[in-house]
Amino acid sequence: MRILFVSTNRLKRIMPPMPLGLASVIAQIDESRHEIQVLDLMFVEQPEAELKARLADFSPDVIALSVRNIDNQSCYDTEYLLPEDKKVVEWCREASKATVVVGGTAFTVSPTAILEYLQADFGIVGEGEISLRELVDRIDRDEDPSDIPGLVWRAPDGLTANPPEYIEDLDSLRLPRRELFDNQRYADEGGSGNILLKQGCTFDCLYCDGPHVMGRRLRMKSPGKVAEELVEMEALGIETSFFADAIFN
Repeated sequence: MRILFVSTNRLKRIMPPMPLGLASVIAQIDESRHEIQVLDLMFVEQPEAELKARLADFSPDVIALSVRNIDNQSCYDTEYLLPEDKKVVEWCREASKATVVVGGTAFTVSPTAILEYLQADFGIVGEGEISLRELVDRIDRDEDPSDIPGLVWRAPDGLTANPPEYIEDLDSLRLPRRELFDNQRYADEGGSGNILLKQGCTFDCLYCDGPHVMGRRLRMKSPGKVAEELVEMEALGIETSFFADAIFN
């Protein structure tokens, strides 16, 4: 089965963040069963034309969209970004009959409302590494996916969001597929090699969605796993690393 992964984020505020979550989700896909391509819209000048050209050339069976931000994170000049994501879904519908799946941090904040607004087929709440892999495998086998943790789907009585299951052993995940993205361009535009050391937050800050998005139980990568990831980043030519943990910084 052919899967096109699309990072929809084009927000460069403060620094352009390489889509680390999507890179991690892609890494867990079984490429002996599925053919994958990646389209990062961050630096694309004509996103509609580029997306439709890729859809025509690749003809995917599944389009997986990563939705990072609901707004531009500015209280002085707020710009809501979901309308741009809705356009991306509409472009996919115009050019392809593929199943459209959405996920990402923004989607997890309000999954059923956002799935309804975007009019996608499925959504994944929370960490998508295991759930998306299971979803595409079941779509490929034409099996019922309705019991997959974190899945948002259309049940007979309306939209249903299954409770997510957070990944306890972060070391069990394959390293993110950073080589599929333009790391040099991110560096040139003021970004850096983002890396996560842990997931989860035990605090209750009113202004932050961290516990809702990441779960409340703290889960750590081992020092050895972090070192392995940093060594791989260096091999890819990434000269500056940014520890992006919500609590760490």
